[in-house]
Amino acid sequence: MIACGHTPNSGLNNVARLRSNLAEDVLGARRTGYREIAAVLFAWMSDGRYRPGQQIPTEAELCAEFNVSRVTIRRALALLIARGALESRQGTGSFVSNSYKRPPPRHDVKLLGPHPGIWQEDEVFRFVGSDVIRTTKADQEFFGAEVKSVEEFRYLRLRNKSPAYYLAFQYADWVADLIEDRSEGVLLHLQSYLVERGVCHSHTHQGYSAVIADKRMAEILNVGVGDPLLRQRSMNWDMENRPYLRGLWHYRADAYELKLEISATAAQRGTPFKPRKV
Repeated sequence: MIACGHTPNSGLNNVARLRSNLAEDVLGARRTGYREIAAVLFAWMSDGRYRPGQQIPTEAELCAEFNVSRVTIRRALALLIARGALESRQGTGSFVSNSYKRPPPRHDVKLLGPHPGIWQEDEVFRFVGSDVIRTTKADQEFFGAEVKSVEEFRYLRLRNKSPAYYLAFQYADWVADLIEDRSEGVLLHLQSYLVERGVCHSHTHQGYSAVIADKRMAEILNVGVGDPLLRQRSMNWDMENRPYLRGLWHYRADAYELKLEISATAAQRGTPFKPRKV
C-alpha cells in the first residue's frame, strides 16, 4: 500500500481550481463569511500569489477586495494565524509565515487513453444516489464520537458510456445538514456549495492500494470478479481542523495509472546516504 499526506490541494484537489472558482463564486455571494475568505487567501498562498515572508494586503485593502467589514477580515486572518499560515507583526501587518512551504506535487491519478475501441473523449460525471448511514465505532475514530451518522453520496464517471471509476463521499452529519439544496447541479459540485456555507477545506490524507473487484464492484464498473482495481482513500479536515469528509474511489486498472513524484526534504538534500544496521 502506498500512503501519502498533503496540504491543499486536495483535496475536495485542486488549488488552482479553488482559486479561480472560489474567487468568482464565493466572492460574488451576497454574504461572505470569514471562513470563505480564509479559504481564498489560503488558496492564493498555496498557488504562489503570496509567498513565504511576503506581506499580504492590509485589512483595509482586504475589506475592499472582499466587500466585507473589518471584523470579518480580522476573523479570517486570525484563523490563518492559528493554522500557522500567517504571522502578525505589530505595527506592520500580516505576513505569510516563513515556515509555510508550498509542497511539491506528490501524486497524480491520471486517466490513460485513448484506448481504441474502449475509451473515447466523451466523458460524463454522474450522481447515482445517496444514503444516511449510522456510524460505527471505527467511523467515529475519524469523525469523532459526537458524529452519529454520515451521509454517503455516490458518483460514477463514464467515458464513451463505459464506467471509468466509482466514487463514494461520506460527509459528517453536521455537514450533511447544511446541504439544503439536493438538486443534481448542486450534488455534482458539493465542495463549492459547502464553502459558501462555511465548510472550507484545509488538508487531506490519502492512501492507495491495489485490490480485486468483488461482485458488487464488478457490476458497477463492468469488469470481471477478481479483476484488478486501484483503490484510493481520503480523509479530509476543514480550516478549523474538524474531520468532515471521507472519500473512497475505485478506478478500473485499464483506465487509470498512478504516478508518484518523490521529493527530498530540505534537511535531506545534500546529505550523504548512511545505511542503518538492521
